[in-house]
Amino acid sequence: MKTIFFGSSTFSLPFLQQLAQLSELVLVVSTEDKPKDRGKKIVSNYVKSYATDMGLPVDAPANIRDKEWIHRIKLLQADLIVTASYGKILPEDLLQIPKYGCINLHPSLLPEYRGADPIFWQLFNGCHQSGISLFKMSPKLDQGEILLREVFEILDQDNYETLENKAIKAGLELQKKFLHLLENGNIPKSLPQAQGNYFYARKITERDEKINWNKNRREIQNLTRALCPRVGAYTIFKGKRIKIFDAKPVPFQERLAPGSIIIQNKKILVRANDAFLKIDQLKPEGKNLISAQDFINGYLMKEENYSFSD
Repeated sequence: MKTIFFGSSTFSLPFLQQLAQLSELVLVVSTEDKPKDRGKKIVSNYVKSYATDMGLPVDAPANIRDKEWIHRIKLLQADLIVTASYGKILPEDLLQIPKYGCINLHPSLLPEYRGADPIFWQLFNGCHQSGISLFKMSPKLDQGEILLREVFEILDQDNYETLENKAIKAGLELQKKFLHLLENGNIPKSLPQAQGNYFYARKITERDEKINWNKNRREIQNLTRALCPRVGAYTIFKGKRIKIFDAKPVPFQERLAPGSIIIQNKKILVRANDAFLKIDQLKPEGKNLISAQDFINGYLMKEENYSFSD
């Protein structure tokens, strides 16, 4: 079976790797190179870099709606297009090319979390269940008919990395199953997505990463989980950013203003609106990740009242 893969992130990579093993991969399509970090050095994304290193045919068009480029895709005579975290909506002209259409692997139980970053928003909103949906692509964002899906639980200890890994593991099984069904002439019956309200899982911004200590303990804990370990939620301490990667509620009673810091038994406790949270790891601005004990020794040794601010 001839396939084309569209993707651009670390989430995409395992699906690309499996597709290369289970099919004749005639092209990998990714997004354009972009400037990165403070040096603004132009770099390729994970998918393009991997495909290049492995000698796979790869393209990163600036405009996937360009008629000439779509014609070149048509000449490849692909049976199936697979996308996973590509970041762009494929046009109708492209969707009609493959014999078996275009499918997408999306890390949520559609239609609940349509959009670019469902993993973050499911953790942020405190969801207890998630899954991955394999669906037929349409010209509208994440609105195609469902072909296969897998459901799994979100545990209290899950963070972005662990939940993403669950989605990838389940998604690889779905992709393998789908390819096997096609090769045996058993095209799965698709079902329309349920109608009703859904949450738009937009891309997060820097503003979403900031801790508001006036919120309750569960909301703050969910934010730190949703940004751990790659980004980290941040707060302000003496005018500098401090990133926090975990925040666990503790049974400590003292009426202080939100953001107030207490040192208890060499541990850092911070007041939320309704309770205290224990912080185990922090990353001061421009520094490496350190333990709570190291932060106490380096930043909280004077006899004064300390607090984090919004």
